[in-house]
Amino acid sequence: MSDHWDYYFFLVDGKPCSTVLDLGLINEAPLEAKPWLLSVRFPLLRPRVDGLTDNAEADELGKVEEALVRALRTHCDAQFVGRMTWNGTRDLFFYAPRADNLGTALGEALGPSPTRRVMSQVREDKEWQHYLQVLFPGAIEQRWMADRRVVDELKKAGDRLEQPRAIDHFATFTREVHARTYAEACAGLRFETESRELDDGSGWSVRATRVDSAELVHVHEIAASLHLLAEEHDGKYDGWGCPVKKDSDA
Repeated sequence: MSDHWDYYFFLVDGKPCSTVLDLGLINEAPLEAKPWLLSVRFPLLRPRVDGLTDNAEADELGKVEEALVRALRTHCDAQFVGRMTWNGTRDLFFYAPRADNLGTALGEALGPSPTRRVMSQVREDKEWQHYLQVLFPGAIEQRWMADRRVVDELKKAGDRLEQPRAIDHFATFTREVHARTYAEACAGLRFETESRELDDGSGWSVRATRVDSAELVHVHEIAASLHLLAEEHDGKYDGWGCPVKKDSDA
């Protein structure tokens, strides 16, 4: 079983939805032995204005989540695959070979006098469609996750993200004509571009460089637009990089 957890955000009906999931299960799903989707929902006690949790309640829910994961594993042989927080509610999702002991598991995890109202649902999902189509991030959400990781590394290095610097964006293409038209489109967006044939002769690479800040919201907007632009030209956006910028830098 995988244990490669990560998170991302997206909007549902104009409201932010926070999704945390085990990404590594994409290499195993669907698990034939666990066809039942078990969902557990908690209304938040103190939701923020945007419908997500504040830090205090997030800590409380973390303890409840740990107890539920243990109890459902013990009584239902359930695999915890992810959770979503949106519009004042938090939903936990599990896949299991059976659901007959769900009530027992909930009772054990929440205790005889639970302080939170809980709702549960069971449905058959042999193809793991909920995990694959609802929880698992799409291309742009995966782009946000990759961008966030780069920004996190810059932060660790002491980067002042708001400081402008040259940021290099990379994309690859199997045909030179597509690389050229992509580079021309980037130039129209005020990027300096450089194209070259790959060393193994399998295609072409384009580097598009522009001075921008490395703040996550800003750089993700740029990366997402270049991702879509590369797809329009039958290419693949490969990510971005930049030097660390600190206060002492000229």
